[in-house]
Formats: sequence, C-alpha cells, structure tokens
Amino acid sequence: MKTLPLKSEVDNKKKSAKKGITSLNPIKLDVLQINSNLVNLTWSDSALEDGYTIQRKPSGGLYTQIGSVGTNVTTFNDVAPCLNSNDFIAADRFSAVKLTSNIKFADVTNYKGIATSLNLDVYEPADDNTQARPVIIWIHGGGFRTGSSKTQGYIVNYSNRFAKRGYVCISIEYRLRDRSSMPTQSDEFPALQDAARDANAAINWVKTNAATYRIDPNLIFIAGGSAGGRTTQTVCQFDGPDPTAIYAPENQYKNALWDKMGLIANATLWGGLEPEMRGWVYPSPPYSTANYLQATNVPTIAIHGDADTTILPQNSIDLNNALIAAKVTTELHIIPGATHSCLGKEETISEWIAAFFAKEWSKVNAKVNSFTYRVVSNNTTGHTYSNEASMEYSSNLNTPNFSNKNDVLVYPNPNDSRNISVNLKAFHLMNQFDVAIYSLEGQQLFSKKYQPTENLKIELNSKLSKGIYLISLRSEKTSFTKKLIIN
Repeated sequence: MKTLPLKSEVDNKKKSAKKGITSLNPIKLDVLQINSNLVNLTWSDSALEDGYTIQRKPSGGLYTQIGSVGTNVTTFNDVAPCLNSNDFIAADRFSAVKLTSNIKFADVTNYKGIATSLNLDVYEPADDNTQARPVIIWIHGGGFRTGSSKTQGYIVNYSNRFAKRGYVCISIEYRLRDRSSMPTQSDEFPALQDAARDANAAINWVKTNAATYRIDPNLIFIAGGSAGGRTTQTVCQFDGPDPTAIYAPENQYKNALWDKMGLIANATLWGGLEPEMRGWVYPSPPYSTANYLQATNVPTIAIHGDADTTILPQNSIDLNNALIAAKVTTELHIIPGATHSCLGKEETISEWIAAFFAKEWSKVNAKVNSFTYRVVSNNTTGHTYSNEASMEYSSNLNTPNFSNKNDVLVYPNPNDSRNISVNLKAFHLMNQFDVAIYSLEGQQLFSKKYQPTENLKIELNSKLSKGIYLISLRSEKTSFTKKLIIN
C-alpha cells in the first residue's frame, strides 16, 4: 500500500519542482514477467511528478516510447509483440494520410559557402494510434542538380502508398549543385557526398524525434530513386569516418563511423552507381571500386527498367552482383520496357518493396530475446530517469506458436461492432485458455477464460472506441497475438 505524504511534504515537493528539482532520488523500476510476452512494470513515486513516460529497447537497439501515464500512476503493462511485419505489406490498410510539411532537420553550408536549411515532410497514416511505428526515409532524384521532395511525382506517390500501409514516411531535401559544377560523372562525386551526409543527418533527426512522431528508431528503412537511389546506396554502404566532411552537421562524421543502428533495409530505384562513383575510399581521389562493400552492409532491393537510357540498368545489375559477392542480402528486379522512373509500375514496385522490407524486418524481430525498460518522469522543469530493468522472453516473439497461421482467424477485422468472432481449432489448445484485449499502450481492456471449441464468439462488455488493439489468446502450451482494428 502506498503511504500518502503529509501536507507539509507535498508543499515542499511542489516548491522543489518549481525550482527545477524533479526528484530527490532516482526512480526505482521493477519488471515482472506475466507470461511469454507480457510484463508488468512498477516504479516508485519519489516526487509529485506530472506523469511518466515508459520506454523500451530491444537487445542492442535504441529506446523508443511505448506509452505514458498520468500523475500518481506507478504501474504499466507492456505487451511486447514486435509488430508483425507482414501486417505492413497490404496496400491501403489506412484510407487517409496526414501530411506535415517543412520541418527543418539540418542547417548546412552548400558548395558555394552559403548557409542553408534543409527541410523534410512527414507522411503518416491518419487515425493511427500505434506507438512505435516503422519509418521509411524517401530521397528524390534529379541528378543532384534539380528535383524536390515535394514535387517529384514518384516520391509523393510512394510516400502516400506506404503511409497507407502503416509506415511513417519522411521525404527529405538535400544540397544540390548547378550543372556547371558537375560536367562529368566523376565531378558529381562531391554532390553525392553532400547528399549522403544530409541523408545521414535525416536519419539522426528521426532517432532524436522518434517519440514525437511515434517512430521506432530500431525500424528505419531508406529508399530513393535515381540520384536519390545512389544516395541511399551510399548511405548503406559507406562506413566512415569521413575526413572530407567540413560543415555542420555532417562534420560529426569526420572522425567517427556512420551510425547505421536501426537501418533495416534499402530500396535503390533506377540508381545504380557508375564505376567511377562506386567507391568511397580515402585518401582522395575516392573512386576505387575495392573494399566498398562489406557483409554487414544494409540489405538492398534494386529495381530498374531495361529501357532506361538515363541511368543504365547494367549499373543495378553490377550492384546486385557486387552485393551477392560480398554476402549482402539483395534482390534485383529488371522491368521489361520500363524507362527511367518506371512510371506506371508503381503498384507492382510498391508490392516488391513492401514484401522485401517485411522479410528483412522479420529477421530483426527473430533475433530479439530480451527488452530493457526505463521510466522517465514528465516535468516542465526537467526529467528523472529510473534504473534500467531487462526481461528475457521465453519464446521467439516473431514466430507464431501455431503450426498453421490459418488455425486462428479473427474476423471481421476491421470490426465495427462489439462482437468479435474468433475461429479456433481446439486441438492446438487442449485445455482452457485466456482471451485478452490490450491497447497499444499495454492497458488491458478485456479478459476472460474460455473452454476449447471449434468456433468461439467473444462478446465484449462495452464497445471499443475507434483504433488499433492487440487481441491475445493464451494457454499453458501456446499463445497467439494478433492486431485488431476497430473502425
């Protein structure tokens, strides 16, 4: 039982908080495993906080916000499902997209020595309350001379398509140069360096602002077309350090490796590099093709039209062969009759990219066997962090425990009523089982025990509000968690 403080103690704590002291002692956090992927977090309330933010990171990953609670709440349940990557393959899961434009992510100096700001646009599925969402950074083309993240048709098209699949999509600006500064392909190399550094700055912005946009910084994808494809390829293959980086913010890479943590996969669209641009090996001139690929580079899907005369498809073929030789996961699609940008093939290309991203994402999830948690106090005057508490999970979070995924069906899904039907084949459960429904923040909204039956109909006590939930079925021997959409 929690002992209430004396009024004098309350007054003193309020005065301390106003002075910027949020807590006299660190928050003590304890984590208790309830079952294979449900944990209960409890922590001490050492001051009158304005609420708490709960954060989680996978082993070897980065923290992301998974929920928040209000004043005087000191407990939180977390269902750690590792979002099912296959749920993000289907087109038009969401009917509308929310666009936020002109967000500054970097101040840089261009090749003429002129200070300039770089902006990005955020596309996200409307009416989506998922806490930790995957993100795709989209990079436009234009030969490093022209092009815009706002007006290039296929970038806007793909950003909308993948936002409707459930991804947060971010299209970025990068520094351009005029044609006279790049008369040959080899002269384009400094422009490629600038673009790659700016893309890396965008990746770092995503990690810094992940909680604000409900992004999982461990699920970052990158894609681009033409010059943008060359940029994504370079970002994913160059390791650093980057001694030619001069201006802020790219000079942060001058003496350090590029931080690729969280990068899952790359889509290089009609943008394979010419031989004289393929290496980023120092000292200058960095045009060697040796040692520019390693087995640890980011998995890549390359797509190109065989009638492209702007950037020859052989460049993507060469890229694919080089990735195979370096033992980097790769996939190549050559589209017969398609010219540069492969216009008219957007639906097919989207399906290829979505399937490839989901496949690589599932490999990452399969490696997760533990999460580390922490709690952060919310105060305008500052924050106090808890200790870190880790939890090992007894089953692989990405592998269904049923031998056949069709053994459990939740329908209708999306559902617009309080009657949710679940079809079960009882021989997989053998005994009684629990059905529970959770919010994405981990709050349990419904729980009931059932006996095995071939067809089970669950009737909720009250209608769920519009949103996305998790429905969990568990017995002693097996478990199953599936996303439930109420519209």
